[in-house]
Amino acid sequence: HHHHHHQHTHHHTTTPPAPPPPMRHILLQLCGCVALGSAAGWLYHSRLLGTLVGISLWTSLVRNKFELIAPIYDRLVHGFECRVIGPHRQRFLPDFLATQAKRREGKAPLRILDLAVGTGHNMPFYPDNSHVTMVDCSPAMLEECMRKLQQQAAEFHARSIRVTFTKAYLEQLPFEAGSFDAAVSIDVFCSVQQPEAAMEELARVLRPDAQVLFVEHMRTGSVVHDAVLGLCTLLLYPLFGASMIRRTDTLVRRHFRPLAAEERLSHSFRHVQCELRAP
Repeated sequence: HHHHHHQHTHHHTTTPPAPPPPMRHILLQLCGCVALGSAAGWLYHSRLLGTLVGISLWTSLVRNKFELIAPIYDRLVHGFECRVIGPHRQRFLPDFLATQAKRREGKAPLRILDLAVGTGHNMPFYPDNSHVTMVDCSPAMLEECMRKLQQQAAEFHARSIRVTFTKAYLEQLPFEAGSFDAAVSIDVFCSVQQPEAAMEELARVLRPDAQVLFVEHMRTGSVVHDAVLGLCTLLLYPLFGASMIRRTDTLVRRHFRPLAAEERLSHSFRHVQCELRAP
């Protein structure tokens, strides 16, 4: 059983997650990719092919890249966070979480699953009397969350917000079935390697009456817009494993029932609040 690999750290302990791979490993990988790409290019007399081989090898090591950029991630995404996704968080998270708290009124703390948390941009919105499980596949990203949490530890304690960090891939969540009352998925499914498996796992770990907030970007259905998103994907997929042209809406509907009409937002994002489909 793989349970012991997953780090569970509550905010009153400070066990650091596994250290990121040392810089020399990453440089070695990069040199290896360049060397193999060059060899392929030389063999087939095609610079383009060589470049593609190098990039696709580097892509296959995508899972380490976040270790590299975690310390500067907030600066990298600052513009995007302020202008695009930040306002969506502001607009939907407080209402959604307040509704969930109301549904649990007087019962045990609200158990929230926050998916692929990155550096913890949803933390400012966690409600009082909740136990939030923050999941990410990158130890270095979780470490950034821990740093932020240490600055707010007293406030969280006073508001009875308990946080657990779990290092896991969304395709293999290390939780029992029916563990959570609510889940938050904001800008997640573009970067999951196996979206179908991740969606099944999400459905599995939720209580039958749980609700989920999705704010995801996806294929728009407009030929011109999707062609541009397709070009962006060619650049972004090798770097971050992020696809801009997935049919996430279809995937959501396969496992969940929207509680209200899906709303189209700016930048090919959509918002929809869901409950589990009856099995």
